Amino acid sequence: MIWTFSNSELKAGIPNSYIYLTVDVNGDKEPNCGQTSQSTKCPNTRKYGFDKFTMKILARGKIEIKDCWAKLAVRVDKKLTGREDITSDCKELQTAEDKAKGCTGKVGDLCIKGKAAGGSAQAYDEMYNKLKEKDPNYTRPTIVDNDNVLQNNNWQMAMDYCEKIEGGHMPTGAELAQIAAYLYDTDIETINNHFTGISGLTMKNKDEVYKSLGLDASVSDFYLWSSDINNCCNGQAVHGRNFNKSGTDGYWHNIPYYTIKQAVCIKD
Repeated sequence: MIWTFSNSELKAGIPNSYIYLTVDVNGDKEPNCGQTSQSTKCPNTRKYGFDKFTMKILARGKIEIKDCWAKLAVRVDKKLTGREDITSDCKELQTAEDKAKGCTGKVGDLCIKGKAAGGSAQAYDEMYNKLKEKDPNYTRPTIVDNDNVLQNNNWQMAMDYCEKIEGGHMPTGAELAQIAAYLYDTDIETINNHFTGISGLTMKNKDEVYKSLGLDASVSDFYLWSSDINNCCNGQAVHGRNFNKSGTDGYWHNIPYYTIKQAVCIKD
């Protein structure tokens, strides 16, 4: 058996940061592949006979098994031995787990909890009203902008909304990379290695992603906030408000999403 740590996104003081642990149950022997990209996904034709699975270990202690076959195997269900039809079992298991989590949509393996919201004063007012209903003492956060003008800090309010109303969190930079890779015909490594823009990207899974994020199919450009301040503008704490400014190195500046500032919540 081989154990490998990879894709470390662990950050001090960030409870939802994580590291992947991939296990190959029979060592170097073939087929050396699993069901997810984290565990080196097998060719599309393979539906059983996996030997690798990945666990996502969060800094706060939670452990998630990403490959369905491993989840089923952990149940010690002897009838699984030699079966070729685990695909339907996986789908039923995943549907039940998503329902229990309260997922309103899925983007890859990310559980979306709450549709994309923002981009208009009305949307932010609705966020604020729901937060006030939950906590009458809640006050709308503010920030002093680069021109020394006091403005509503909608970025912070969106983080509060995801936590207090949806029971989740705004995506981390790593999670935004997953969404982008799932939406575009590219990979996470390419996205993470280009901070000055990627051209010629082709969309894939558009209908599925838009539906999961609660976006209308006619939306051509949009921008999802990250919960990571340092993914914007060379690390300056402007909370993502300048991602569409030329010459800035914001995380989402890599991808042609920039006109509508929106929040989407990821279920913990």
